Order: sequence, then C-alpha cells, then structure tokens
Amino acid sequence: MEHILTILTFLFGLFKLSSESVITMPSVVGMKDSKVNLECRYQSTAVWYIIQWKRLYPNMESETITTLKNDGKSSTPMPIWEGIRDDNFRTRVRTSVYVDVTSVDFTLSIHEFSCNDTGMYVCQVVGSDLLKNATNLTITAKPEAPRVIDDEVILEENDTYTLECTATAGIPVADLRWYYKIPGSSDFVRIDTESEQEVLDLDDCSQKAIQKIDVIVNPETDGIIYRCKVESDLLNEEERNNFHDDVLLKLPKKIVPQPEYRMPQTKPPDSNRANSISGYLTLSLTVLVIITALL
Repeated sequence: MEHILTILTFLFGLFKLSSESVITMPSVVGMKDSKVNLECRYQSTAVWYIIQWKRLYPNMESETITTLKNDGKSSTPMPIWEGIRDDNFRTRVRTSVYVDVTSVDFTLSIHEFSCNDTGMYVCQVVGSDLLKNATNLTITAKPEAPRVIDDEVILEENDTYTLECTATAGIPVADLRWYYKIPGSSDFVRIDTESEQEVLDLDDCSQKAIQKIDVIVNPETDGIIYRCKVESDLLNEEERNNFHDDVLLKLPKKIVPQPEYRMPQTKPPDSNRANSISGYLTLSLTVLVIITALL
C-alpha cells in the first residue's frame, strides 16, 4: 500500500508539472527603432494570483516592470505599472492581456526599441507554485548608405591614391566592399584584395565602418569608376541596389601648345610708284597749259 501511495504521489506531481507552465520565447531579436513583443503564456486550469514582467540586469539585480493581479472580478484585469527607474523606457512600453479558462497571455511591447532595452526579461507567475521563464532580448540595426570622401580624383599617371569609404555599420556590423568599372564596360567587378575594414564606436548602439583602398590610373584606365557598397542581410532589394557611392578617377587633360600669335604687319606705301604718279600728273598739267596758250 505504501508503494502505491508513493507512485500516486509521483504521478500527481508529474501531472501537476505538465499541466501548469509558463511559456516564453527563449530569445527575441528586435529591429532598432521598431516595436518588439515579449510574449508570456501561463497555461493552467489552476488559480493564479499574480503575473509579473521583470527585467534582470547584468549585475543580477531585478526590476519589476508591470504586474497583473487576478482579483476574480474582471475577465481582463488591468496591469499595474511599477516604479521603473528609466522614465524613457516606461513611456515606450505597452501591454496586452488575454484571459480564458485555460491560459493567460500577457504581452509586453517595447516601442522605438534601442540598445538600452536589450537584456534578460523574466515572466513570473504566482499561483499554486512560483513559476518563471525568461527571454533574452537582443537587437539588430540596418546599416546606412556609404559615402566616399571624394567624388572625382585627378591623378598623374601611375601615382598612388587612397580612397576612403565610410558608413554607419548597423548591428551586426555590415561589410563595405569596393568594386570598379573600366571605361567602356557596363559591369562593376568586385575587388577581393582589399584590407580588413576598420570599425569605430560612435556610441553604445552604433559603429562606423571604414574601408580604404589604394588606386592608380594610367591611359588604359583613364576614366575608371570605383564604387563602395554596403552589404548586409538586413537590407531589402531596393536598399541593396541603392546603398553605394561612386568616385571617378582620371588623368589630367593634356594641353596642346598653340603657336605664338603675331600681329599682321601693314605694308608701307611704294615710294617709287608714288613718285611716278606725281611726275605723270605734273607733265600732264604742263602740256595742258601749253595747249591753252597756243589757242
């Protein structure tokens, strides 16, 4: 008889564990500046008294965000907000509650999600037992379009120049890649020999990526275009096509020397011709005078 009671006690405990549970997603990834939902479901036909969302900090301190009390009167009880230390966080958090005979759904929604909101969140239920489950909340962020420092570079033949491309890199850090297109071609070719990009912290939530490349130009590549692209799985098709910046490299224009300009010279009058004309006129006048005197 004692063995039977032991077995029944064990089975009752096993049934109790299997019929009462708190379900949360083990991990949730949210997009920066968007809305993120943390869902908690308490499944049981037993009576529950309190359901709470808590935030667990790295130093293992916890903070109660909001509490849902079962007063036995309302089918949809209203959450009670606790004294959250971060006022900005409180203004961005909303809740939703759904209750039926077998479960309670208590969802925490964080609007304008930021890096400061990441961490461990715990859903805790006080009923016949104390049950809890946690969600690890992390963040992703899209990179921004890249920018090349120069729009156009004029180089002497075979001179070396360093092109620099920068972009706010997102989370996780996106890759900056260089491509080139030679004159007469319609396709860009990826450059695989570039150095490892630099990453600088801008603040707690964003980083800047820097990618450099050394280039030269000669008569065969005069007019070559280099393109810097940002590549990330978070970008949609339109962003993949448009997130780039170009720079034109060319040789200086050749200056063709012009012949020296000289003022045209005016030909001086022919003195011999002038003298002959003057003599002819004098002779004609003399003959005319003689003829007039004879008449």
